[in-house]
Amino acid sequence: MKLYIYEHCPFSARVRYVAGMLNIPLTLIYLDYDDDKTTNEIIGAKQVPLLIKDNGEALAESLDIILYFIILAKSNETIEISSDVFEWQKAAFRPLQKLVIHVGRTWLYLNLKRTLPDKHGEKRRNQTS
Repeated sequence: MKLYIYEHCPFSARVRYVAGMLNIPLTLIYLDYDDDKTTNEIIGAKQVPLLIKDNGEALAESLDIILYFIILAKSNETIEISSDVFEWQKAAFRPLQKLVIHVGRTWLYLNLKRTLPDKHGEKRRNQTS
């Protein structure tokens, strides 16, 4: 099976994580963010992760792909994300969450300062990006 992904995409990471935990072999195809053709030619949209099953069928939603992996592996797992995995995912991809601006032939990547709620629900400025 082939899995089309962006390296920085948390949805792609979630699918890769589950595939690894269930020992599902995949051929990973890393797409450039500005690649508007590849997934459009397959499913008519710029969307990842995109799984191409062994029978040639395309599956494009991360939770649908995960559910397919669970069924394929005959696992008793669910598609519910554990809090540990969710926290890892937030921490691992926080530095990669950037504003991307296309200027002429140049892509500019700018770190975003986001307003996040603290543990008491009050808004605070995020000091890390």
